[in-house]
Amino acid sequence: MRIALPVLAALLLLPALASAEEITAPVDLGIGPALNWFTGELSRDQIAYSGVKFSLAAILDHDLIAAHINRVPKEYQAMALSWDEYRYRPTILLPDSITISPKVSHTGMYGATWRPLDIDFPLARRQTNLDLSIGLIFTYTFIHSDLFASTHLLRPGIDVTLHWEIPVSDTFLVSMGWMSQFYVPQKVGGDIFELGGFDDKSIWHVGQVFVMLHFRFDYTTDI
Repeated sequence: MRIALPVLAALLLLPALASAEEITAPVDLGIGPALNWFTGELSRDQIAYSGVKFSLAAILDHDLIAAHINRVPKEYQAMALSWDEYRYRPTILLPDSITISPKVSHTGMYGATWRPLDIDFPLARRQTNLDLSIGLIFTYTFIHSDLFASTHLLRPGIDVTLHWEIPVSDTFLVSMGWMSQFYVPQKVGGDIFELGGFDDKSIWHVGQVFVMLHFRFDYTTDI
């Protein structure tokens, strides 16, 4: 599990209390195409809606954490040393994905989804990395259609993601996965505050398949 807020807070706050230490860690930048399937009415008009998937994270492996374990309070050091890897995502401003899908038949949409918090459960850690994660998401998407009134989808939700990462070299990786996003239902063609149901006339589930290319480079900073 990669989420450990007390340890992360300690790493960020301790520089104010102690002399700085230089640290060099690999940063992983991922980008690639995504396709979105909407359960219900939208998928009958068009099978899938296109988008772009992003990821940005600093990779802190076990050896790097051990080398700087003095920056972690003693009560959290055992937890930190038990990690094989921790991925620190430095900003919530970068969206997890954007939707850019012009009309092919009757419906088009443009928007973005943010994923500010997630819990990651590693399933495999050998030649490839296989992870199952659960995240909090927030989505805004403008949907325009010849079949119904324009919809401003604005909803929080949760997701379940299966992510398979395949190293090609030390600096280049390929990943693919599936993401199921579950929202507070919003009626298609309805306004932001109109609740829908778990039926074909509402937006409550979006499935996403994605492929990403990952580029890794070293970044040096003081902590």
